[in-house]
Amino acid sequence: MSDAVKTLHICNNPVCPLGSKQWLLIFSGYRKKEPCMQPILEYLINPLEQFKVAWPVVATFVIMKLGKAFKPKLTSYTQKLHGTIRRFFRSRARRTAVHIKNDRHNCNKINVEIAKNAVYFSLFVLSLFSTWVAAVILLGLGKIGNATPLIYSCGAPILIFEFLWLSQNTYVEELIKSAARLRRA
Repeated sequence: MSDAVKTLHICNNPVCPLGSKQWLLIFSGYRKKEPCMQPILEYLINPLEQFKVAWPVVATFVIMKLGKAFKPKLTSYTQKLHGTIRRFFRSRARRTAVHIKNDRHNCNKINVEIAKNAVYFSLFVLSLFSTWVAAVILLGLGKIGNATPLIYSCGAPILIFEFLWLSQNTYVEELIKSAARLRRA
């Protein structure tokens, strides 16, 4: 072994001859090498660890079999549901078209809708930034144990403001197109 590469062996595991980790010192920097076989052997021996990996696959197969068994019942239900959803979206599109038709003549209303779009976008970006700052501060302080509830509670305003902004943006684009067509004619 050359002088530039030295092996530093750190091991507290009596079973593994190489230890749990092997480190190489290369040009005064550490580089991690392959881990030993001990974690892999523990995984193969412990059935609970295997269940953690295998249960989504088993659940998928069970859902597929149940779907085939209940397909005739589900088909009639989904057809009824499909009609209800289609009616909802058609009525919403009709209502939006009526609002656009009424608002396209009023320049002040168009400007108000554009301003609402800008406010929703600003709130969306502000919620993104504030969530990022909060996560960085909490991670820096080491206060996050289980971060899942924090992610969901901080991520909810992001999704709400994003939905508001996208729906308002679509409405403003349609309103501007309609107003431009009206002015050309």
